[in-house]
Parts: sequence; structure tokens; C-alpha cells
Amino acid sequence: MYFGDASSTTDLKLEPIDGKISPSTSYPLFSSSTSAPIKSYILHASSHSELVEWVKVFHRVQKDTKAQTPISRLEYAYNQAYEFQTLEDLASFLPASNIKLEKQDIAYQMQGPPIGQPNQSDAILSPSGNICGRTVSTYPKRDGIHRDGDPMADYFQIAVYPKYAIACVADGCGWGERMALAAKDACNGFVHHMQHAKMDSKNFNLKHLGKEILMGIDAANMNVLDKCKERDHDHPGTATFLGGLVVRETNGWLFVFGSIGDCKAFRWSCKKSRVFDLTAKKNQRLTNSASDPGGRLGSLPLPDVRNLFLSEAQCDEGDILFLVSDGVHDNVDASSGGLSPKEISRKYPEKWEDIAREEAHEILDKWRVGKLREIIMGKSDGKGDAILPSVLIERVLGHCINLTESSRAFLENPENRKLKLPHNYKLYPGKMDHTTCLAFVVGKQ
Repeated sequence: MYFGDASSTTDLKLEPIDGKISPSTSYPLFSSSTSAPIKSYILHASSHSELVEWVKVFHRVQKDTKAQTPISRLEYAYNQAYEFQTLEDLASFLPASNIKLEKQDIAYQMQGPPIGQPNQSDAILSPSGNICGRTVSTYPKRDGIHRDGDPMADYFQIAVYPKYAIACVADGCGWGERMALAAKDACNGFVHHMQHAKMDSKNFNLKHLGKEILMGIDAANMNVLDKCKERDHDHPGTATFLGGLVVRETNGWLFVFGSIGDCKAFRWSCKKSRVFDLTAKKNQRLTNSASDPGGRLGSLPLPDVRNLFLSEAQCDEGDILFLVSDGVHDNVDASSGGLSPKEISRKYPEKWEDIAREEAHEILDKWRVGKLREIIMGKSDGKGDAILPSVLIERVLGHCINLTESSRAFLENPENRKLKLPHNYKLYPGKMDHTTCLAFVVGKQ
């Protein structure tokens, strides 16, 4: 939805602003008193250089008028996409129970992989063994040295405090350094915002935390744009994102998180030896295109909020939360694994196209958590074997690498150099991608 006519912006006189536009001053979009021509100019910005110009306009308008408190880019995008709903509406389902998140020194921090890292990165393991993260590439080496898609464009980050933890994962949308930087900048922006958010007041509650997480996602988006400007890139990269906090409340541990795009979060229950998909029914792809994640940060003029959501999940101490990019969950998908609906159950038809979209998602979600349980348990059939984050990641990423082996072999064959991979999931199952998993034990540093 656009305001006014783009041509009405041509008579605007842009006045430069003294000093640097800091991230904190560039978060706002505009207030309700901003004129329609200014709004139109903002919404028609097609590059970062234009973005800088409309920020200048915005600051001039703010200086010359008694404007109300401006809303963020993320909130405005959501407001327009979903009939004027606000970010507070997204957090309305959370209880207003108080939580106390005292400012404390950080206990441990992990992030990776290193930007520009080719091929594979080694797993990063905390000294306690309770946190592990790794990114690998399942793309082929057509020249025998470099993998398609280098550098890896996923990123993960976790900051652990004595009574809570901040964790996130991002997936750059496409190949190249811009996408890799977008994923890193999104994670850095989110974690920085949550580390400096005022969450230690006496009346701070879960609703406030939910809104703060959404503002953290807005900060992630703005950090992608601001860092793009600092590097003198005209267009920022884009990234999907999932991030949140693990906190202790009255009934135990709670993971409150937000997501935009198609990253996923799962919980491994140590008591039940089961996997729970915390994002089931919430961030399903909205089209049949594997290249469309549904939403993303960094897009201009506004972030794509088609499947922005906020959620929460109860956890038991000792459970393992693992956050993944689509390079993982696309390879624990029955359809891309070459299975027909009838091979899952006789009551289903032969083709996925013959099943309604919502029903197909339910079938695939149920199959996915069962497959993940099988992968994580490995050869063990008992409940007594301890599953550590490093073991979980080794088994899950190992599965993704093994499943896509036939695809890599086809593309690495010199005789097939000019051919595309046949679209046959029976012969070439899975999806090659940058593949990330961040896993950590709930309640233990």
C-alpha cells in the first residue's frame, strides 16, 4: 500500500544533516504526522542511496514539526500488510506475568561461522559442552576446489547470562558476500539490541519481552541497512531470521522467540526422547518456490513481513533447543526426500499436489519430527543414552551431507558440467544449501 503519488516527491528539497546517522536514530520510519509525499518517497526508495536521502527528509520533518513518536520500519511494514495491526498485537497472546532479568555480566558468547569461510567450518563447542554451533555447505565442488555458493551465507550467535540466554540464527537469501554479511549483521543487530534493552524494571513482564524481541528483529533489519551504508554498498543483502530469549519463569523455562522467513526452532525433550517443532504451522512457505522463504530482512524499501510471528515454548531443564536454517529442515522433509504421501500412509494419494496445502504441511511436519528423532537417537533404541549438543549437530548435519551426496556427485561429474540437476527426488533427494545448526542445553551455562 503506497501513500500519495511518487511524482509528488520531485519538488522536495533535500537538506543534508550534520553528523552521522546512528543506528538509534535511523530505526524510526515516520510518524502519523509525516506528509503523504514524504511517505511516498520513502516507500519508493529502490536503493540504499535513496534510503539515505529519505532518512535526511525524515529528520528534517521531525525537526520542523511536533511529530508523534515514530514507528519502526518493521512495525510499519506489519501495519500495512496486516490491516493496521501493531507489533503489540503480535505479543498480545503472552501472559502479563512478571519476569526479572537483572543486568549481569555475560557468561559466554559464541558466533560463527567466520565470514568468508569456504567449504566447511568446524563445530564451535563451549568449554562446558552445553552449547555447540556449526555451518556446513552441501553444494558441489565443480572445479574440485571451491564449492558452489561460497562463501557460506548462514550465521548463528548466542550470548549466555547466568539467568537467561539470547540466541539467533540467520540465513542469507542467495549467494555472495552481501548475503553472508546480511546474515551476520542481522544476528549482531538483534543480540546487541537485546543486550541493551531495559528488561530489569520491577514491572517488566512477558508481554514486554515479546515486544522487545520484535524490536530486536527491527534492530536486526536496521543493522543490515546501516552496515550496508558503512560499506558503501548500494543494495543490502537480505536474510531470514529467528531469534529469542530463554528465560526462567514461575513454571520453569520458557523460550520466547520471533521469526521472519523460514528458519526453524526445535526442542529435544530429554525426558521423552522426542523432538518438538516450535515453528510448526507458523512459518510454512507461502509459495511452491524453494527460493521464496516467505519473508526476509534487508529488503527495500521495507522488510518482507509475510510470515513474521512471535511464539513461546515451555522447556524442561536439560532439554536441547536447536535453531536451524532451511539447509537442515529441507533435508528432513518427506517430499524432498523422495517419498510420496502414499509411502507415508496408505490413506493418502500418490502425489503431494493432490493434497490440500494445509493438510500437506501437517503431514510433513509430523514426519519431520519423527525423522529428526530417528537421526538424533542414532543406533540407540533406549532412553538412557545422553544426547549432547555436539552429538545432535554431528548427526543432523551428517544426515544432510549424506542425503545430498548423489546430487553433488552428478554435478561434480565433468560430463555433466553443462547440465542442470534433474528434478527427481527419488534419484537426487534433499536440497543442497548452506546448512546451520545452533544447539544448547536449557538451564545450563
